[in-house]
Amino acid sequence: EHASPRALWNNLVAALRTRELVRWVILTELADLMLDKLLEVTGLYFHDVVGVDLGAASGAVAVFTLAGLIGNFLLVPVLEKVSGLRLLRLSAVIVLIAFIAFMLVPFTWLKFVLIGVIAFSTASWYPILRGKTYAVLPGQSGVIVAVTALGNVSSVFVPVIVGRLADSFGLQWAMWLFVLGPIALMVGLPREE
Repeated sequence: EHASPRALWNNLVAALRTRELVRWVILTELADLMLDKLLEVTGLYFHDVVGVDLGAASGAVAVFTLAGLIGNFLLVPVLEKVSGLRLLRLSAVIVLIAFIAFMLVPFTWLKFVLIGVIAFSTASWYPILRGKTYAVLPGQSGVIVAVTALGNVSSVFVPVIVGRLADSFGLQWAMWLFVLGPIALMVGLPREE
């Protein structure tokens, strides 16, 4: 059905006034700190902060990617037994603990293990959060795409902020910003399904 630009605008404004939709969009964007944003700096962190060579830094990226793929593969069977919200809450706690340990432990081999644990544990985040986002306005996927595109401006600002913090204080300190991802899920998820 053809809709006028005014009707499309009104639909977008109405969607932006839907608090539940805005909640899921914000949670998805903050969760992305532990997904794409962490993956983007993993190799650099291992090379510049941990001090491994380029091959080992690439290996850290491979561990992250492989652990995430395994987590995605196991997601459907797990969701048949556990609710999505419960899985998000549990994995947020695991990721918070693993990330703090990852940032603090001095052992390179343990950092490789922990980056794998983080990637494995966050594999469910995007599919569940995006599913919850689309469930707010069933049958209005175009509006959801428009709203999430507006929320995706963080993809522009987060690298700039992380880069600026890294220039000023070092990458080790800048990466602490990513801890907002699991904290946002622990605080922002609704209490019941």
